[in-house]
Amino acid sequence: RNVCMRDFVSAALLRSTLRGTIAEALYEQQVPVPASAVVPTSDTIRTFHDFARCYVSAHGATAQQLLATTKLGTREETAFVRTMANDFGPCLPEGVEVRLIPSDIRLALAEGLWKSAAVPAASVAEGSE
Repeated sequence: RNVCMRDFVSAALLRSTLRGTIAEALYEQQVPVPASAVVPTSDTIRTFHDFARCYVSAHGATAQQLLATTKLGTREETAFVRTMANDFGPCLPEGVEVRLIPSDIRLALAEGLWKSAAVPAASVAEGSE
């Protein structure tokens, strides 16, 4: 019996949703990033995490504003992400068609922001707007 879930026996969700939601909370609470959570960076964009790292390094203030001014799954979030979309190009893999869902972008950026806190301040400041 799980007190938190009450009468529900189980729950299912995407791992990326869980990761991003937890990362957003850790970022908001300013929980330090453990060294084991820091992944070596690469200039190659292969994963959604690479996209997020790239975008946060170039547009950290905008990513922060998305988290600070919108809530997950809202029209405001969708509208804000649409305004951000013009800057996504350099952080997307070349020659691959992608479908971006605003909430997925938010959650990936939340994880990217949290992990960027482990990078020396000078490096983050150079990439911020």
